[in-house]
Amino acid sequence: RDAVQLFIDHYNPKASFSFSNEVRKGDPLYWQADVSKLKSIGFEPGVVLSEGLKKYTTWLRVEEK
Repeated sequence: RDAVQLFIDHYNPKASFSFSNEVRKGDPLYWQADVSKLKSIGFEPGVVLSEGLKKYTTWLRVEEK
């Protein structure tokens, strides 16, 4: 929800969204990345999520033209 809201805030603040909260067979119940292997080889994220989504929406606008 947070990522979707950030995306909408940057791309189209007038838009809205909703989730049905319906759980279907096969849907993952918990999404959480395990980045321990990445960290073990020295990876550190260079962009925070909100800034990455802002850059992505800027790119989308350019591609739409």
